[in-house]
Amino acid sequence: MIRGYFPISDHISNANPSYIFESLIGEGSFGCVYKAYDPTNNLSVAIKRSLKSGCMVSREFSILKETVNCPNCVKLLDIFYSVTDDNKFIQHLVFECMPKNLAQFLAERWSLDPLNDFEITSIMRQLLKGLEYLHSKNIMHRDIKPQNILIDDNDEFYKVKLCDFGSAKFVTGKNMPYVVSRYYRAPELILLNTDYGTEIDIWAAGCVFIELFTGCPIFRGDTEADQFIKIANIIGPPTATDMKNLTKSVQLNTKMIQRIIKIGRKIQWVHLFKRSPKAEEAFDLAQKMVCWDPTKRFTATQCLEHPFFLI
Repeated sequence: MIRGYFPISDHISNANPSYIFESLIGEGSFGCVYKAYDPTNNLSVAIKRSLKSGCMVSREFSILKETVNCPNCVKLLDIFYSVTDDNKFIQHLVFECMPKNLAQFLAERWSLDPLNDFEITSIMRQLLKGLEYLHSKNIMHRDIKPQNILIDDNDEFYKVKLCDFGSAKFVTGKNMPYVVSRYYRAPELILLNTDYGTEIDIWAAGCVFIELFTGCPIFRGDTEADQFIKIANIIGPPTATDMKNLTKSVQLNTKMIQRIIKIGRKIQWVHLFKRSPKAEEAFDLAQKMVCWDPTKRFTATQCLEHPFFLI
């Protein structure tokens, strides 16, 4: 049950008497995430603690209320607030706790063996189910990456859930292009397009899909410009039509567009899937997700109907 406001001391050990904080499990510009114990319900939880600005309910909380019935989105269990000595509100979002994220899982598994097709299919199906649900609610996650995909590998079929909705947003009006971690950032974001939609999540999920086969990010640029070049080196350069749809709300000069289109392909990325018995289907699905033109990318539903997922 979501309780609401708890105007209490900001000392973390006393932030809420019903939770026992155990350890720090993550931190970033948003704040910190702690593992804690809920003695009332006898379960482990994760508590995301961040500074709250203003008196309005945070957008993240509004998004999370929309995802409560999705089995592939991390479940929000509670929310409470504490107050600092200088009267600033600290928001605490309490979530179900899962053992690890996909980045940790991949690091562990690839030190032993690559993932098999059964594992990849299970992980991707659940990731896409989560995105299908979000997109049906007109929500963009805007930060799909292995660190934001939770996994319980103690279950035979794995349990996979999307987490960290701090960047999530309803698809309305113009948007900030500085979203999504660079390795998973769609080309329209790299080009500072502000008129984008759920297609950016599909691109990022496609990057994750390929990473399940390779064990590491496929596009690893050092800068925004280098990221664009790394993409072109692998999937080939964009066409003039691609560039038109990538830059709907961006003014690029003609010479710049011509230079971008001439970037050459350096590798045949079909080989990234050669280990898989379903290599042909995997490559085709990757091409449908990771393609320049956002209007041509598959939706989450179309991805789930792809032959790759047929057993």
